[in-house]
Amino acid sequence: MKKRLQVIYKIVERCNINCTYCYYFNLDNESAYDRPIFTSLPIAKKLAISILHSVKSHKIEEVLICFHGGEPMMIKPSLFDKICEIFVKTLTDNVKLNFSIQTNGTILNTDWILLFYKYKISIGVSIDGDKVANDKFRLSKNRKSTFKIVEKNIKIFNDLYSQGICSKPSTISVINPLNNYRKIYKYLRSIGIEQMSFLLPDENYDYLKKDNSFGDKFGKPLFSLYHSWYKENNPSVEIRHVNDMFNGINQQISLSKNNNNKRLKNTIENIIMVVRSDGSLAVNDSYYPTETWYSKCPVFTLEPNAVSKFLSNKILDEIKFIERTICEECKTCNWLNLCNGGDIENRWSRTNDFDNPSIFCKSYKKYYEKVISLTTDKKQTVGNTVYKT
Repeated sequence: MKKRLQVIYKIVERCNINCTYCYYFNLDNESAYDRPIFTSLPIAKKLAISILHSVKSHKIEEVLICFHGGEPMMIKPSLFDKICEIFVKTLTDNVKLNFSIQTNGTILNTDWILLFYKYKISIGVSIDGDKVANDKFRLSKNRKSTFKIVEKNIKIFNDLYSQGICSKPSTISVINPLNNYRKIYKYLRSIGIEQMSFLLPDENYDYLKKDNSFGDKFGKPLFSLYHSWYKENNPSVEIRHVNDMFNGINQQISLSKNNNNKRLKNTIENIIMVVRSDGSLAVNDSYYPTETWYSKCPVFTLEPNAVSKFLSNKILDEIKFIERTICEECKTCNWLNLCNGGDIENRWSRTNDFDNPSIFCKSYKKYYEKVISLTTDKKQTVGNTVYKT
């Protein structure tokens, strides 16, 4: 199995907008304010060297540097250029190196465009859909709309792509069950988006004390997106949760009472490592909603052997164990090979830790059942059951 190290590099630990659902700034997490606003060249150099020291011993074949934040494009383009150059000079002779950036899309100028071209940087833009959907949560710090500037810049990215200057942008959206996702799909396609990701909210079981039915409301949005994609029938369009579903179907993993822990086998092991602006190394911070568990995860100080220490630490084995160890309720579910128990942060509770189904379990089931019932032209094995699909 190939190994890829995905480095989520928080080059900026502040943001120029204020999304109310942001786990990094608005879920009682103020740790970012204890670190520098911007990373530095010395930190980037130490990080590149530390990665270099780890790739051979840990058989890493690919390194993906994903520039993240906060809002990573708040950094000066000249500094960003030098940071990229450090990684290129240090790593390209020893490992396959790729760059990506996840941005809120509010900042764009000629200097940035030239850098995207120079380093072949893949671009992801966060937008929740059309103006109505986007402006429910993704507002500026003075509570004004961010929609028009983001839409304008996505269209610029698409124009640049048509000229061979940058990659075609993808989008990430957080699902709100009150939105119309057929309308949102149509909107994103109208501005040229072909690769879309729709994320479920960063919540755990303790949130259900506020709204017991919260996790049950997402089946309709998930299916609406699938149905819109299905009707368009355009092979160039990809939706992440649709791809994930079909990967599970195509693997045709058979679950039984005697083989409950048989799981999907990926051809690439993707190891996620977060690097903060001060150079400290940590596990994927999307696990932050697990609260007490995440707070106990080790943090590594940047040094030549820090990345190797991270890759050798038992925390990565613990995460794998948590991902693969499912609750009793999930073991007999026909849909297990499609959802794999759900993201671990959505399985966590203070009482049972990770020994729960996802809070979105009923939504997943509703989504899969509606997909299965949509068409009848061929048979497809899902879990233990053969369905006509």
